[in-house]
Amino acid sequence: MAIKRYFYVNNEHQEEFLSLVLEWMPTSVDRILKEPSHVPLALIQKAMMHFARALEYLHGQGICHRDIKPHNLLLDANSGLVKLCDFGCSKRLKTGESNIQYICARYYRAPEIVLSWAHYGTAIDLWSAGCVLGELLMGKPLFPGKNSIDQLARIIKVLGTPTSTEMERMGQRPDQKIGSKTPLSREQRWDALRKLIPAESIPDMAIDLLTGLLEYDPTQRLTAVQMLAHPFLQPVAQVKSRKL
Repeated sequence: MAIKRYFYVNNEHQEEFLSLVLEWMPTSVDRILKEPSHVPLALIQKAMMHFARALEYLHGQGICHRDIKPHNLLLDANSGLVKLCDFGCSKRLKTGESNIQYICARYYRAPEIVLSWAHYGTAIDLWSAGCVLGELLMGKPLFPGKNSIDQLARIIKVLGTPTSTEMERMGQRPDQKIGSKTPLSREQRWDALRKLIPAESIPDMAIDLLTGLLEYDPTQRLTAVQMLAHPFLQPVAQVKSRKL
């Protein structure tokens, strides 16, 4: 987001706050999700492409946004242009440094954060991106948990119980058990998400991207660069390259 102007203001306690005037955007992903009609597939592809580019740049600088949600994705619905905003929770992550665990809006919170792991990486933003994509495809939140326990239960209900390796990669003991469902293979998780979003207008490639973003194991979760290269977003990339 381009900064147009900045100024300082004082509240009634004489505390000083920095105010930023940024470029104007017509709406947000959150607002279009509240409209009664489904979001067109072409708009979803364009929006996710721009969103992935924002994450690619941010993560390339070592910065994790830590509050990805539809409200923080500003949108021009005519062009599909998306701009990521609200960096109040963002942090440049450092290897070995402990991070706050109560972060990110609950519906979009990666399972490693729900499990209170303090040494997470930028992959938490990609899980959130998957939740945003799923919401755009389905028209409602994928995992609308009422609290942390319910949040984890809703994730497990769809994706199955994490394996011991996945638990270890999320900063937990490999012998720790959560949930009673059977661990699912990637193909089975793909099938589960396909059943959750059965609309014929949604191509299999969209479900494939969603599955890649919603990996329990942060090291197996798609990166922003891999997200950009995914076939679901290639029609947008090809159009842009022809215009250059």
